[in-house]
Amino acid sequence: IVLDSGFCVLEAIIYLWSVGAVFAAALCKKRRYPPKWVPWNWIKHHMQDAVVGAVKCITGTLRGIPYNLWIMKDVEYVLTMMSTYGNDQRPFYKHRKTYRTAKDGTLISFFYKDVFSNHFNFRHCVDDNNHLRHMRPSIKETWKTQRWVNRVFAFFLAVSEMNAYCMMRFFVWKGKAELTIFQFR
Repeated sequence: IVLDSGFCVLEAIIYLWSVGAVFAAALCKKRRYPPKWVPWNWIKHHMQDAVVGAVKCITGTLRGIPYNLWIMKDVEYVLTMMSTYGNDQRPFYKHRKTYRTAKDGTLISFFYKDVFSNHFNFRHCVDDNNHLRHMRPSIKETWKTQRWVNRVFAFFLAVSEMNAYCMMRFFVWKGKAELTIFQFR
């Protein structure tokens, strides 16, 4: 599971693992509510002179379950992720090659580790599906109801509709949208 930064809570990631070995990763942001157990000062000190694409992994355990804190140097920032999968000893998975332009203008290429690759590949899935769900005419806009039960039912209908559309697009149409969302509705 690739989680949004709003769900970056180590206890939650550990809980997902403990209820059935569900692998999870979440982006750590140091903004209003930074996640616990992230050594921000150590990260800043050790990554300030690192080359772009350099990756470090800090491992730990919480209640006997191992987790990783992944740190990657980018051109203008340091990307930090928490996960219950990935291993620093394992060779790089060549999921996604990326290119960055350094401040001096040189082009830098490197391969993402699997945790970062998954983040960049799947971070917009929920947003994209919500965008489709809210496209007009949506059930939320056409069914003007004040009853809580009906609004919840309308939400489940809309989510089911989007899941059906996304499954058709992925499994049947093989990535191409044969029908627009309006035609599908």
